[in-house]
Amino acid sequence: MVRSAEKPASRRIIVERYTWLERVTHLVHLVAMFTLLITGFKIYFGWDFMSFQTARAFHMIAVPFFPGRKLDSCSL
Repeated sequence: MVRSAEKPASRRIIVERYTWLERVTHLVHLVAMFTLLITGFKIYFGWDFMSFQTARAFHMIAVPFFPGRKLDSCSL
């Protein structure tokens, strides 16, 4: 009789890729990215679906939620 190469389920190591906090962070980042894209195009091209002041306000609110890189990294 040949044994299975897999370990029993109780002895397997399960790796969690992302915590719930990282998932929420990615979701906020995604929403901020789309907000920046839409309001940026509105500001640049002058689309008529919202006023310039509203687009600029949403744009400025979304900026801190879309960091370009980690703030604690020392490499430039």
